[in-house]
Amino acid sequence: MQSYATGPINFGGSHASGGGLVARNTGVIQQSYGIGRVGSLIGAGALVEYNASTGIIEGSFAVGWSSDRPTPDTSGAIATLNSGTIRNDVYWNKETTNPSNAAYVGGGGTAPPATNRLTTAQMSNPASFVSWSFGPSGVWATAAGAACPVYGGWQLTGR
Repeated sequence: MQSYATGPINFGGSHASGGGLVARNTGVIQQSYGIGRVGSLIGAGALVEYNASTGIIEGSFAVGWSSDRPTPDTSGAIATLNSGTIRNDVYWNKETTNPSNAAYVGGGGTAPPATNRLTTAQMSNPASFVSWSFGPSGVWATAAGAACPVYGGWQLTGR
């Protein structure tokens, strides 16, 4: 809960070898984000390389480049391979990620609709994030001039 990755990640090899935040997710990732560039020989998800059948991703987003390859069918903005669940409250920046989909869905996984693919302007607008909690007591906040949400409280104040 409330994890993020900001640095660039580069790797090669088979699937489940890397992702912006997690290589292989078998649990729950919630209220997390990836804003660093993630690149590989085979494509990579900005949050997860492989979301296993027991994996759930919710209330999260990706801004960073998700692949050095231009073909959107090799990976997804959130996960390269998805056999688990990526909920409808997960978003990605369509101007900074290559893929047109949240995940390359394999093995019966579910993913949010392509309408969750937002512009940079939409990523900075709390109204774009349906069911997310923004404001003084919310999980998320928007900082002046920021291109995406940040965690409210501790990330804004540094505590």
